[in-house]
Parts: sequence; C-alpha cells; structure tokens
Amino acid sequence: MADKTVEARCLDKILHAPRPRGNTAKTVYELLNGAALVSDMKQECPDFVLQKGDTVIGLEHFLVDVLVGENGSNARRVSKKRQQALHGRKPSHKLMKRINHSPEIQQQLKKGVLSFDEHQFLREFQRVAHKHGDSTGGYRATIRNYKAKDYVMGAMIEMPCQTNGHFILYDAVGKSKERTLNCVPLTQNLVAIMKRTLKDFDFVVILAETLLNEQPNDSKVYCFWNNNFDEAIREQRIPICTSFRIRMEENL
Repeated sequence: MADKTVEARCLDKILHAPRPRGNTAKTVYELLNGAALVSDMKQECPDFVLQKGDTVIGLEHFLVDVLVGENGSNARRVSKKRQQALHGRKPSHKLMKRINHSPEIQQQLKKGVLSFDEHQFLREFQRVAHKHGDSTGGYRATIRNYKAKDYVMGAMIEMPCQTNGHFILYDAVGKSKERTLNCVPLTQNLVAIMKRTLKDFDFVVILAETLLNEQPNDSKVYCFWNNNFDEAIREQRIPICTSFRIRMEENL
C-alpha cells in the first residue's frame, strides 16, 4: 500500500489555510473544499481522485524544496531530524517550536540557507515540474475511469523553505528591499517555468511555507487556473520579483 502521509498532509494544509484572495483563486479553492475522496490509498498517478457533484478532480502532488542543494533536499533532512526528536509524541505547536529551536535543527537549517542557490532551485523546479507535466495524459486517462460529467486535473505543489521568512527581493534594475513573508516569493523566471511546464494541467495549487507557519492554519496557498496565471497573480496580490536571496539570521 502506498504511503500517502506527505501528500495527505499537504492537501489538509491547503484546505485549512486562509482562503486566497480573488475570484480566480476562490473558484479553485471551492472546487477542492468539500470534495469527497473517491480513490483508495493505493492510488498513484495521480495521487488523489476526488469528486464534487458531477466533477471528478485528479490531484498530483510533488514537492520542490527551495533549499535544495547538491546533496538533495534540506527540507527532507530537517523533517527526518524533527521526527527523530518527537520520539513518537504528538507534534503540538509548543513542542514543535521547541524542536525547531534545538541546536541540531538550527544547525541543519543554517546549512540550507548558507548553501542556497536560486538558479539550482529553479533548475530543480523545472526538472520536477516537467516530469509531472509530461505525465498529464496518463493522469487524465485514470480519472476518466470514474463516472462524471466533467473532469479536471490539478497539480498540487509543495514548496517548503526552512527559514524564518526574511528575504531580500530584487527588481529588474537590481534595487533591493527586505520583506518578511510567510511564504516563498515567486520570481518572474519561476512563473515562466510554471506556465511552460504545467500547461497541460487545468489548475495549479501551491503550498509555500516558511518557519513562520507554526500554526496549522498559517500556510500560504496560491491558486491558479492555467489559462489566467497573470490575472490570478494580480488578484491574490502575490509579490513577484526578479530574484531573491535569503537573509541569514542568528536564530532561524
């Protein structure tokens, strides 16, 4: 049986996050909210099949760590250390905050920040998104095995950034400004990659988190229909920059 823990946790965070701004994003959110899971836990390609009314919805999850390095995902290493520190205990807000500030976790987080390379992140995002984008034909064939009038296929992208949310954003002429965000900033290059590699999905949902997301409903969610990315960006007031850096802090 497939282990859907990571995928199910991502979907749960999306459904419990604050509703996004704008009519475009709200239609995606409302499509998912209240939809019934009709696939079992063995389901693969796509990860989930949901149904709402006469519409069947396919959801394929993938994760791209913002702090990906030459040795792989820093988020996965941090997550493993957190699980070890829990020792089977329930992950309460108070306990997780203490674990996040433990010396071992702080050291791993700082390694990720110090090795951050925006170009490497973009290459990794393009690689993973292209792989899933090329598989949409198979995803659509799977969801059409379910009886419905309409079928839609969505990408559910998890983008963890294990930092305290302090970013330096750069515009096209190199001017910078510091921002504290509870989400990863989107760049013009990243949006262009999404439009190109995910064009065969009907919609895209992004869960973009930093360490500021300590409460269950603090996650930041972006929603897009693929035929109007730019309108959805404007409606949701998503900060778009030319590039960004992560500001190093003594305590993440």
